[in-house]
Amino acid sequence: MPDWILRLFTLQPKKFSRGQVFDYQSMTFLNLIQHFSVPLDLENFSETLRSEINDRRKVLYLTEPTKVRTTFKDHILSHCEDVCLREYSAMGLNSEKIVLFFHGGGYVLSDVETYKPFTDFLVERLQYKVFALDYRKAPQNKFPLALEDALEAIRFLKNQGYSEQNIVLLGDSAGAHLAASLSFELYRSDEFESPGLQFLIYPMISPSLEFESMDLYAENFLLTKDAMRWFWKQFTGEQSTTTSYDLLQQKFIPDKDFNCKTVIITAGFDPLCDEGEAYALKLHNAGFYLKQLHYPSLFHGFISISLLKTARRAMEDMIDILKKEL
Repeated sequence: MPDWILRLFTLQPKKFSRGQVFDYQSMTFLNLIQHFSVPLDLENFSETLRSEINDRRKVLYLTEPTKVRTTFKDHILSHCEDVCLREYSAMGLNSEKIVLFFHGGGYVLSDVETYKPFTDFLVERLQYKVFALDYRKAPQNKFPLALEDALEAIRFLKNQGYSEQNIVLLGDSAGAHLAASLSFELYRSDEFESPGLQFLIYPMISPSLEFESMDLYAENFLLTKDAMRWFWKQFTGEQSTTTSYDLLQQKFIPDKDFNCKTVIITAGFDPLCDEGEAYALKLHNAGFYLKQLHYPSLFHGFISISLLKTARRAMEDMIDILKKEL
């Protein structure tokens, strides 16, 4: 629906912040979605509530259907019978390049099923196989168990004959944190070569929450500051002797050869915007190949809502960049 018609119905003024204009269709969507989604109760979280939130997300139909039919096969990783690596494919795929995908959800919510529309989109547009990891979730499974799952996934793919240089580590939000954490573990390891590319979509970076965007967009932009504080606590528990999950505290080895390219995606009206930019600066200063794409009118979570025109255009743009960089 054109913006001028939406303004007639909603009577909402445009939102401006830091020289950016919030996409009007997105703003209207955020005003509506709260009436259809299951709220996250930070005080009384339970497995039942997790299932209700995930199930509601699966039936909201916020993405355009793909034209290509995908099939999937589940691989149970040997280190833990509860960890599944789902392999998505389609007819006619013959590329040696693959995507290892980590879904978002604050390490607490979502799974490979809730992200199936996005993984289908990746298969269709990239023409690569996509392996989606259903890693163990907090609060039952604290740091670094999800990272152990990711390491086993990359080990499984290597044993299947995939070259690390042909693998894209791709994730959004908490999944982007997991992708970046895995990349750093591979960087420190002698067991693996560097992956070809890490593609981090509005990444969750640091538990400090001391960023201007975190305060500017603390409420009313889908992801909240209170939710982020809660997600970090569920993921890390009461750990106080380690900061290895804080990506801004990583220590890089001078002159170490590591050829993983990095693309970081940020959105203008996202609480996580500034920490994504801070991580981009850290990698740049460390001498890594880096490209940052900023979508000033969008918000956290847009890759799951391709029915929004601006989100869809951004996703198509991201696919073009990914194919060029790997």
